[in-house]
Amino acid sequence: MEAVGFGEGWTAYRAVLEPALPGLPAAPETPTGDAVGRLAAARLARAAFDDQALFALEPHYVRPSEAEVKFPKGLP
Repeated sequence: MEAVGFGEGWTAYRAVLEPALPGLPAAPETPTGDAVGRLAAARLARAAFDDQALFALEPHYVRPSEAEVKFPKGLP
């Protein structure tokens, strides 16, 4: 599987990341939905469908949302 660097983090830390990851291709800052779908299409085409696993998925946020930062105790 090929890796691609993209997004705001890649842009912000490119000077640090490129020497550490030589040859890693860069993509547009924010890939389109079409581009993400094309990257996943081949793997999805040969994947078995497991509805229990699909509906068990939950998001894992690595940082708090803006609302959680601004209003940690909820709205006044």
